[in-house]
Amino acid sequence: MVTDWYEPHQKPVRVGWFDCSFFDCGWPYEWRVWWDGAVWRDKPRGNSLIDQNQTWRGLNAKC
Repeated sequence: MVTDWYEPHQKPVRVGWFDCSFFDCGWPYEWRVWWDGAVWRDKPRGNSLIDQNQTWRGLNAKC
């Protein structure tokens, strides 16, 4: 289960995995990213994403 989508200016209140959605060259993509409480990352303790303006949704179950 997942939550509704949130706009980039709204940030998660917990650390963990989230789904993000973005458009690249006109194609929509969704992928799983890590929120560390301050920035979006590709994985826990991984690289921060260049684009921090992510449309995201929460996951209701552990992944």
